[in-house]
Amino acid sequence: MNKKKKFMIRRLFLGIFLLIIVIIIGFLTYSFLHSSNKKVPKNVNTNITNSNSTTNINSTSTTSNQNKIIQGNNIIESAKSYAVPANQVAQILAGHSNLKTKEVFLTFDDGPSQNSEEILKILKENDVHATFFILGSQLANNPQMQQVVKDEIYQGNAIANHSYSHDYKKLYPNNVLNISNTMNEINETNKILQNILGSDFDARVLRLPGGYMSRYYYKDPNLSLFNKTLDDAHITSIDWDAETGDATTGGQMSTQTLVNNAMNHINNLNQPVILMHDSSTKKETVEALPYLIKALKDKGYKFMVIENAPISSFDNLPYTTTTGSNQGQGTLN
Repeated sequence: MNKKKKFMIRRLFLGIFLLIIVIIIGFLTYSFLHSSNKKVPKNVNTNITNSNSTTNINSTSTTSNQNKIIQGNNIIESAKSYAVPANQVAQILAGHSNLKTKEVFLTFDDGPSQNSEEILKILKENDVHATFFILGSQLANNPQMQQVVKDEIYQGNAIANHSYSHDYKKLYPNNVLNISNTMNEINETNKILQNILGSDFDARVLRLPGGYMSRYYYKDPNLSLFNKTLDDAHITSIDWDAETGDATTGGQMSTQTLVNNAMNHINNLNQPVILMHDSSTKKETVEALPYLIKALKDKGYKFMVIENAPISSFDNLPYTTTTGSNQGQGTLN
């Protein structure tokens, strides 16, 4: 009797279990068929995903274009709004500017180095930009410094040429400019930069080691021919008219002295070009930079960078040596 009862109870539970399964399957089938027959209201936009996707693509494309190097130039697209062509900067340095706007050009020679990385942080923190005059020898077989020069340009700064070796004995043997050696070094550095930054990049802004002014000071007999060589290559030589004095320091000058030097040189200049150095020994330059930027901002200066001169600006230039640059002719109004 007990066995029979147990058997009946098992059959009852099994029957209930199967009934529940049938009910669940029936409910799911009904729900599926019912939902598939629903119509979408005519005024509902079913293309939301595509719409958002298009917006994101356009936004990304705009951002990407702003960070793209301008073909044949030494800056990215977003830097165009605060870039001044090198021929105009040359005219400013030659004293041929009647512009009253207060604009300053921070320039750094001899990098990149670890100090350049610190300088980039300071520039970014203060939302200002600079022009870096690069030595090719600092980049050759040096992936870390190659990354630094990428960071420099993609942060919105300008990249310019400062020769390959900075070796006066090669560039100016017997204190006379060797045009062949100098142009070879300029071209070699530009080639290295193009290998790092891409074929769109082209640095046609130059600062000679020691400055163009040194060749003028020594009455270099090859200067006129060098001017013609630069003009034919559409390269503009750019010097400076203010400096911190860090070129001659070995840590002897205080931060305040470096700032004072620059501000004293600027005096009443409306568009000063300030010389500094970002080589590995110039830690004091890094320390002084935030204070210099503040002092310049307090004076109302807008920070600019130097971009390549238009090709047309090299047409019919006289090859004189009286302007402090191969492109210092003419007047800016």
